[in-house]
Amino acid sequence: MIYTILNLGLAIILLFWMNLDISRKDMGRKYYWGWMLGVVIGYFFLTLLGVIIVVIVYYAWSRFYHTKIKG
Repeated sequence: MIYTILNLGLAIILLFWMNLDISRKDMGRKYYWGWMLGVVIGYFFLTLLGVIIVVIVYYAWSRFYHTKIKG
């Protein structure tokens, strides 16, 4: 029970962090909703491991791929 609450709390904290990062970079809300959906799906299938995988992929995408798109 406590493990599930901690996992869900960590997922929510990571969603807040992703929202802050997307807002600072002026990416738009569609990117936030897309990544939020990824976190929810990752949590549903793999709980904490799924959330961590999605956050690592988001971090790599936001640092490398998205900066190449914007110029």
